[in-house]
Amino acid sequence: MGSYLAQAALSLMALTLISQVRLKPPTIASTGDARPLRQLLRQSALQASMLGSATAYAVLIMVMTATPLAMQGCGLSGDSVATVIQWHVVGMFATSFFTAPLIKRFGALPIMQMGMLLLLGHVAVTLLGSAFLHFLSGRLVLGVGWNLSFIGDTALLTQTYRPAEQLKVQAVNEYAVFGLVALSTLSAGWLYERFGWVALNMAVVPLLVVALLSISIMGRRMHLLEKPG
Repeated sequence: MGSYLAQAALSLMALTLISQVRLKPPTIASTGDARPLRQLLRQSALQASMLGSATAYAVLIMVMTATPLAMQGCGLSGDSVATVIQWHVVGMFATSFFTAPLIKRFGALPIMQMGMLLLLGHVAVTLLGSAFLHFLSGRLVLGVGWNLSFIGDTALLTQTYRPAEQLKVQAVNEYAVFGLVALSTLSAGWLYERFGWVALNMAVVPLLVVALLSISIMGRRMHLLEKPG
């Protein structure tokens, strides 16, 4: 009850602040030079970005939906579950203080790759055991990996379209990402009950490997294009 009341209070504060903001009307970009959506979707950078975003978010939601069930199934207390989720959220969002500078210095693709490797690392930590520290460290790595991957994917996405193409590209991207997120949410409980905690985490490995390979291939192509001659 307290958490819901706090959320309502924060929403009311945000509503009050936003109502006082006065912005200039947005400028509508001309649609005269917009490419067809089919042509846009053939870009390897756009494909890698969408696949990476959807995979990172789906893995995050699938694992975290089942985490409280798995922890209680391992005999851990409700306080332990709360602590794990708290540090997971810290990993998800506190990392944002460093992600943008890292992307600016190294580029979006290396940060996306690092995020995918951390998401795979989370699976490795999970396979080591089911004690409290395994859940705590695994979910922290999961949160950091999601942050690097998702923000890197988003940064790459903005490089794939012109201003006049922004709305339709972002609409397709959101549909793909949250469509897969909805599917992973609905399947998490069933996978955990039917196959168990370890199998649920192993199920995300093929998705992560495919996304990592796609990003790596994209990086290789960009490297070849940048070579002189």
